[in-house]
Amino acid sequence: MTKLRPVRNGFHLGILTIAAFLLFLSGCNGGNSGTASNPVCTATGDVSGVAAVDCFLAESSIVAWQGGTPSTPGVTAIASVGTFTAAGVNSYTVSSADLQLLTGATVWTTATATAGGQYANYYLTATGWQPLSQTSSYVYVNDGNGTLTATTGGSTSTISSITRSSLAGQSVACTNPMGSYFVGQDIGTAGSPAIVAAASCAIPGSYQASSISYTFTATTSWPDLYFLFDFGGGSMITDGAGVELTTLPAVGTRFCLNGWVFDPISGAAPGSDNYNMFYAYDPATFSPSCAATNITTALAGTVYTTALVSLKATGNLVVPNVLEIKYTISGNLFNYFYAFNLNKIMLGYFMASGSVTTTEFAVNKIAANAQLQAYGLPSLP
Repeated sequence: MTKLRPVRNGFHLGILTIAAFLLFLSGCNGGNSGTASNPVCTATGDVSGVAAVDCFLAESSIVAWQGGTPSTPGVTAIASVGTFTAAGVNSYTVSSADLQLLTGATVWTTATATAGGQYANYYLTATGWQPLSQTSSYVYVNDGNGTLTATTGGSTSTISSITRSSLAGQSVACTNPMGSYFVGQDIGTAGSPAIVAAASCAIPGSYQASSISYTFTATTSWPDLYFLFDFGGGSMITDGAGVELTTLPAVGTRFCLNGWVFDPISGAAPGSDNYNMFYAYDPATFSPSCAATNITTALAGTVYTTALVSLKATGNLVVPNVLEIKYTISGNLFNYFYAFNLNKIMLGYFMASGSVTTTEFAVNKIAANAQLQAYGLPSLP
């Protein structure tokens, strides 16, 4: 159940999907049944392998906390919730949704990728840019030996091992966010809630009967991925005369992007910086500007830095190129791309093809609600 979720600060690689390619890597193993029915969990204690997978799929819901303090202001907690439905012989439809608890709220709501928010808003598909959703549905296939595989959008996830552990009677420990494995965040301690960071139990208690946790190893691979962020009005882009552009500028021509004037460097060697960057602003407000007069003033000033600008080929027939810009400021390398979507230029994030293997954790809804109760937070629906 792994989720590659593009965020403004990077990517979450964790328990439950690839946003857009929301590949909810939860398990799907149909036991050895030859009919479209959910497996039956016969285990009463700790088990692994096929027995654990059967129990995993027999759960009504599986919950993975988006570990640590959410980076979206006003959000107390985010939970990824997956449910399984038999889809055929040894295959299961996995429906997943990210739920959020707003600060001070008494009910959970579906998380949204709002403009300027935490998540990317669009991703590139064969039909062009498509909106990201915080809900998804896809199919996991059971090989009958305790391995689950899901493929969607060119991304593949394989769960190679699952362990089921009973939490019944254990004290709920509100320490160490664990959750799914996220890049840049500690994995923490298995069995520890991952609702909010460094929190203490408001209402100490114990897990009730049928509270279960699951630990599993998941390997996820993905093709080149392109994402866009919509910050409301989009970015401003003009030609060198301050005329708004509706297509990407040709490399070697002057253009202005969000107040940065890109002026071609004559005779630049292939692969080296090919643009000088100047900063243009409105002298009345000191805000970035791509107005003709401000561009002229900027070009008469000092070069701020240099940049390598190119049209990066995507291999996509609908969006064949994006505008890639690389530059260094104070020793820090910045690498962005921009593309047109909905008649405006948007900032993008590129993720090269690759794979990752993670150890992940999840709990059933009974255990999740016990954790929420200990925190003094409302239960999941």
